[in-house]
Amino acid sequence: MLFRKNKEKNAAKDSGPQDPGCGSFHEGVEKGTEQLLNRIPGVNRQTAREFARHASEAAKAWEDFAETGVTPPAEPLKETYRREFKWLNGIQNVFANRIMDSVMRIFSHLGDVGGIWIVTGVLLILNQNFRRTGTAVLVALVLSAIICNGIIKNIVGRARPYSYEQLELLIRPPKDPSFPSGHTSASVAAVMAMALTGFSWWPLFAVIAFLIAFSRMYLYVHFPSDILGGAAFGLLIGWLAVRMLPYITILR
Repeated sequence: MLFRKNKEKNAAKDSGPQDPGCGSFHEGVEKGTEQLLNRIPGVNRQTAREFARHASEAAKAWEDFAETGVTPPAEPLKETYRREFKWLNGIQNVFANRIMDSVMRIFSHLGDVGGIWIVTGVLLILNQNFRRTGTAVLVALVLSAIICNGIIKNIVGRARPYSYEQLELLIRPPKDPSFPSGHTSASVAAVMAMALTGFSWWPLFAVIAFLIAFSRMYLYVHFPSDILGGAAFGLLIGWLAVRMLPYITILR
């Protein structure tokens, strides 16, 4: 696996010399919570130990958040992410190799901040014959940024796959929430705008959009449901962008 779990690295770190008087934050929370509960009349030791363990797990999640800036995984998503991790691991088992690593990094970066779609939209606007398509693409990108990245991501607040597993990523870990995939939403919205405005090359860009979306799963920065959600929002946003064209003065 090219995305190695860092258990060996962590084990080596844990086996190194440590000051016995300096425990980690979550260990201190566990000990302190257990000692406090043991002093409360009517609380048995087993209950105190169990409650302290849960407090320690919560403290560990926020300790990781303080170090990495990654949102701690939400408890209700555990079964969901286990199922979806089978898909992500399956992608790795089938496709992973050094060439694919490089290709997937390239396509992922093409979608960063909608880069390839912004450039495409601007180039289309500069051509009088494709100005309507270019405008629709840029409007779709703005709507995608507002609706998906600005609103829905922050409402859902879903943690990314790599925050559930200790993985060595091939790209810099994104710090924003996972659902929906902004790369996918922007890509699908741009292609939808192209298709609805009659741009004949839209199938080529659809392939690029697919590869961008696939790269996000390959790189373990999105769950499959993030990609499906991003695609669904992208279709709607692309349609909405085209519906807004009659109200845009640049086309008059």
